[in-house]
Amino acid sequence: MLAEQIDDSTFCTVNDDAPTRVAGDCYSSPDITIASGGLINCIGWQPVLTLASDHLPIVVAIDQPRDFMTSENRTFMNTRKANWDGFTEFTDRKFNALPLPSCARVAERNIRRIINAAAARFIPAGRIAKIRPGFPTEAAGLADERDGIRQANPGDPRIRDLNRDIRNLVNEHKRNKWNEHLKSCNLSSGASKLWSTVKSLSNPTKRRDNVALTFGTTTTSDPRSCARFFSRQFIAHPERDKTRRSVLRKAHKLRPRDTPLCFTTEETQAAVNHAKSSKALGPDGISMQMLKS
Repeated sequence: MLAEQIDDSTFCTVNDDAPTRVAGDCYSSPDITIASGGLINCIGWQPVLTLASDHLPIVVAIDQPRDFMTSENRTFMNTRKANWDGFTEFTDRKFNALPLPSCARVAERNIRRIINAAAARFIPAGRIAKIRPGFPTEAAGLADERDGIRQANPGDPRIRDLNRDIRNLVNEHKRNKWNEHLKSCNLSSGASKLWSTVKSLSNPTKRRDNVALTFGTTTTSDPRSCARFFSRQFIAHPERDKTRRSVLRKAHKLRPRDTPLCFTTEETQAAVNHAKSSKALGPDGISMQMLKS
């Protein structure tokens, strides 16, 4: 009956083959751990032999909580927290100290060097591998402080105050974000955003709880992507010439010209003479060495 109820729900069993009760020669698993399908790939399950009881304690570890998400593998620049006054003062001072350039190339290089140095100093940049949407920076700092205090002394009374401050900061941040969104939903910016907001309030989108699958180095929970990856495992795909595909892709992106290009015999002969010798055959079956000779 329990197995049927689990099959009819959106939950899955986390247990593996290890027993959860050891009594003499009897090994059984009366303790069952279940979790939602979206957490199966993030959960570690392990019974340990640390207590005198025949029921083994079970350690359930979640590697990545649901409120965290992986950011893109690139460097982000936070222009909202940039010190624009210091940026302006730094660039003006450096620009005024530059001598007259000898050419435009030297001037462009000096200007680019100064701007990059100012950006590195006055504009915060970097990447946080695991981010928590809707969690402001101030709340993240308090959360780190709370975690440190909890690790040192779980009964510290400051933890309750920090939790209250974190909750207030998160609620204030969400309220400000919602007010900004409502201000942008006006007729001047288009009615589609307003109607989509009203539709989401009256009929909110259901959150998908699909299990994420990993294929090689790619992890996805989209049904179409999973079906495509599964199909590719049973179909032999021939190797493709990446160089040829790159050339064809660039050729397709070229814009057509109104007047066709015309090459004279002298221009063709000069291009052939400047080309390097190669034994590779072209599409017409003629090698470059045969053509030059």
